[in-house]
Amino acid sequence: MIKVGKKNEYKVNENYKVIIGTSDSEINETLYFTIGSWCQPLLNSMDYNRVVLNLNKRIKKHIYFNINSELFKIDRTIVDLNMRTSGLTLGGKYYISCEVTLFKKSNNKYYNQTMICEVKRLLKDLIGSVFENTNEFKFNKTKK
Repeated sequence: MIKVGKKNEYKVNENYKVIIGTSDSEINETLYFTIGSWCQPLLNSMDYNRVVLNLNKRIKKHIYFNINSELFKIDRTIVDLNMRTSGLTLGGKYYISCEVTLFKKSNNKYYNQTMICEVKRLLKDLIGSVFENTNEFKFNKTKK
């Protein structure tokens, strides 16, 4: 039987759908967060694969340098950025999803308020420093 975790949606920024959750409600080894948004390319690039790879690299770098190493294992952090790169055109809108999985350092079964506050801080900082600070895309919560 597959165990199902718990998740909650948080309002961090009006242009993004943000969910913080657990993979398993009983084991509680990990916390994850997802950032979802519709993005619109601002530059006419010949190689959108490279643009998305660079965005992924900036996300990973930001998380690894800003994560609280007393609460989470830096070496086991997983970043998964999903965005279609073929057929991107200037002015079109495309869905982007970023999921980050953080592994707890402590063996404590429960999450404390410090961990949740740290994840929220990391989220706000990631959105402000990486997503909102890019010249390649404009982000919106809806496609319209």
